[in-house]
Amino acid sequence: MDNNIQLKKLPAVKLSMAQSRTTIYRNIQSGYFPKGVPIGGDRVAWPDYEIEAINRAKISGFGSSAIKILVSKLHELREGLKPGLDVAAEVARIFDELNGSQKNKTV
Repeated sequence: MDNNIQLKKLPAVKLSMAQSRTTIYRNIQSGYFPKGVPIGGDRVAWPDYEIEAINRAKISGFGSSAIKILVSKLHELREGLKPGLDVAAEVARIFDELNGSQKNKTV
């Protein structure tokens, strides 16, 4: 993960997540996946670091409640983005915080 943020459209997200469009949008509604960023018209895309963070959480064994918290914190991070912010360090901090208290809890 670096600080060169790229936006991924739905086809790339589906590939990265190995999920269908329906599952991705169902997960957004349930709070298990971040909302898309409007990119014009009715189109949305997702910051690559958010997709990577969700995949890392799943691979690391985070439970569903921890994933929901991660999504919430990713939305907060997105709202606070500014030039020079070390996104990788912020995501690592979030992981450390969740790893200590939430990793194996489920809903």
